[in-house]
Amino acid sequence: MKVVVIGAGAMGLAAAYRAAKNGHQVELVEASPEPGGMAGHFDFDGLSLERFYHFICKTDYPTFALMQELGIADSIHWRPTTMGFFNRNKLHPWGDPISLLRFPSLGPIDKLRYGLFAFICVRRNKWPAIENQSARDWIVRWCGTSIYDRFWKPLFDHKFWQ
Repeated sequence: MKVVVIGAGAMGLAAAYRAAKNGHQVELVEASPEPGGMAGHFDFDGLSLERFYHFICKTDYPTFALMQELGIADSIHWRPTTMGFFNRNKLHPWGDPISLLRFPSLGPIDKLRYGLFAFICVRRNKWPAIENQSARDWIVRWCGTSIYDRFWKPLFDHKFWQ
């Protein structure tokens, strides 16, 4: 059977690889002159900078299994990173419980709800229960509309050009 895969980003390349491995004839269609999609990079005189923010979590086991299968598992390099949230003309540390507790202009109930949400996100390893729910609805259910509007809506708007 012939399979057409649209997009040569990470997911498109993985889908094309899997289809070819399963014996299908694959045609890969990409609009850009090079593969990579949103995982692509810019070359600044030999310095590679990612085009969009992406990361691999240490619990992304299927990704590691595919990398092992492709013989590129040793090419990943873990680097320490930090996060911040720009709020009211100041960059605040972000991404850990202490930063959440210290974050200004966020009430204790919102901090508790957001903390529980973050805890559930890092502990959950099966997601089918929310497969048919929008990210917005899921975040609002756990955190409330004010948290969604303040933290998540701007991120989604920028990522998905809404």
